[in-house]
Amino acid sequence: MMLRSDKMRLLATLFLTLLATALLSGCPGEDKEKAPPSRAESQGSVRATQSYIDYFGEAPTTKQGTCYAQVGFYPLAAEPGKLRPFPLFLMNREERLELVTDHLLHWGEGWDMGGVLLNPFPPGTQLISLTREGDLARVELSPEIVVADDLQRQEVINVIALTLTQFEGVSRVMVIAGGELLPGQADRGFIPDPSVVAGPGEPLVLAVAGTWEKGQEDPAEVSIFFDRPISVERIDLTDQGGKPLEGDYYRSVFDMAVVLHPANPAAISDGMPLKVAWKVTDRKGRKGEGEKTFPLKRLEHP
Repeated sequence: MMLRSDKMRLLATLFLTLLATALLSGCPGEDKEKAPPSRAESQGSVRATQSYIDYFGEAPTTKQGTCYAQVGFYPLAAEPGKLRPFPLFLMNREERLELVTDHLLHWGEGWDMGGVLLNPFPPGTQLISLTREGDLARVELSPEIVVADDLQRQEVINVIALTLTQFEGVSRVMVIAGGELLPGQADRGFIPDPSVVAGPGEPLVLAVAGTWEKGQEDPAEVSIFFDRPISVERIDLTDQGGKPLEGDYYRSVFDMAVVLHPANPAAISDGMPLKVAWKVTDRKGRKGEGEKTFPLKRLEHP
């Protein structure tokens, strides 16, 4: 099925649920951002950290408001100790460091994420406080991570440090949990080692989800989520018997998902296996192609 690129649909609810892509922004000048000079503010603008540009190229546009493009880092399931960058698209102007840290704690909860990326924070972990002291960001968490093994604790430190040090003026972090400084950090804070970051690799599908409107028996949409903004050459979605799901396909906001408005919603049920075949390219020219079956995740629209 070829993607209909002449239509777009905002997926704010889906992204808030799955990727939390509209959580935050910061005050101008507080982070390493670049705004394309040709885009008028009234038409929407995108400000990207240098980390985002280095890993993912030019950020996608937005039709209104100011969007902030930055990077989170999450452990690779297949390579213990290694982290992969992941785009974050965020829109709030206040308390940026606090909100991005809180986002890291809860990203991907309840999702398989294609078996590619992991959330290293134990369930229930909460952000207690975040304070700035010069170039040091001091992050205090609830105590859940204290009893984890050495690898998991180090992954937590690396995730926080690599994410926060992309912001202007932050070069060190100190991660405290349950009132204790987590092991593996100097008394003056932890400076992340960039060698623990693996490259983004080729574009991948992370999950397939259906959106159910409140009180409706059948899904209004089925979304195929990618791990970065992509352009689509081919996308096919079929059921367990190999029958294509018919309907209209759209691009999502930020180009990180392809959305199907199914012609026969009654044929789609929560948890049903759906096979995705894709051929896509990201904004750095990296191509991704593959096939994989995902159980349909159910999302409830309030």
